[in-house]
Amino acid sequence: MALSFLVDRALSEVLGLLDRLYGEAVQALDAAFSGDGGDRVARHCREAERLRESIVEKGVEYLARFQPVASELRRFVAYIEASYDLFRVSRYALETSRLIARIPGGCRWGFLEEAVLKAREMVDLAYRALRGGDAGLARRVLDLDEAVDRYYLRALDSLSIRESSEH
Repeated sequence: MALSFLVDRALSEVLGLLDRLYGEAVQALDAAFSGDGGDRVARHCREAERLRESIVEKGVEYLARFQPVASELRRFVAYIEASYDLFRVSRYALETSRLIARIPGGCRWGFLEEAVLKAREMVDLAYRALRGGDAGLARRVLDLDEAVDRYYLRALDSLSIRESSEH
């Protein structure tokens, strides 16, 4: 078999795992804000971690075995890096669900829903940019990342103000 065929097949296998990891990260994010997400988020997070480990293991194995050329090497590295980012999304979802469960008096769900929609849009765009190699989408992701950061800071300010007014 030609080496390029084997490299393409290896890239496809890693991308298939990355697709599954993307699904787990998005499901964790959705579950975190569903109000009953603690155990579900933890399950998605554990599966995301398992998939990430598989991606790294297979990626390193294929890099060593095939020693791909620059463009293929960049794709392997991008997939490995994306696996970390997607795993982090699932971890953020888990930590967020734990935080929501501990906030006295509940959360302002309308505000959170808006932030979650932006975060979900950002994750979707980032993944589409990765799969399609679209630099324009990648730039939009950076803008959304800044918007999500602003939501986060506003949420912290809101909690701080509420906590101050209760004491």
